[in-house]
Amino acid sequence: INLDNYSIVNYSYYNDDKRTPYYNINSILITEDETIVMGTSNGLYYYNEENDSFKRILENKNILTSQDIIDIKEDSENNIWIATDTGINKVDKNNKRIYKYESNKENSSSGYKINSLMCDNGGNLWISTYENGIKKLNIKTNKIITYKFDENNEFSIPSNGVRDMIQDKYGT
Repeated sequence: INLDNYSIVNYSYYNDDKRTPYYNINSILITEDETIVMGTSNGLYYYNEENDSFKRILENKNILTSQDIIDIKEDSENNIWIATDTGINKVDKNNKRIYKYESNKENSSSGYKINSLMCDNGGNLWISTYENGIKKLNIKTNKIITYKFDENNEFSIPSNGVRDMIQDKYGT
């Protein structure tokens, strides 16, 4: 969307130049440095403004926990967090490293179907899951706390199925 002239460009796989990914787009992130990154059911793409096209990145099958990208977020330290169908990945842009948090590892950050991610102002990555509550990963210590529904606790979350989360103006 061009806000100067209110025009909209529709990117479709059916364009003759095939500038867009063919796969389902699950998440779009505009990073702090204004790079547009898309997570699809078959990998990550970034938008190249110079030639108005999308380029596949990190496409080696072993780089990420999976190429089925569910969500993408950027934290306050400019790390990119990528949720896949089998775990979470941290792209440390400063050190040019990728860390995997695979679902089959002990003390894993996922282990369940992930619905979404949220980075809060306190240095935590919140992970909402399909049926296993919410996980809070402290980005600095890698400590994980799990929040689940407990019928005996009136202060527990109301359901173990959490679709999405947002941070309110108080940072909670």
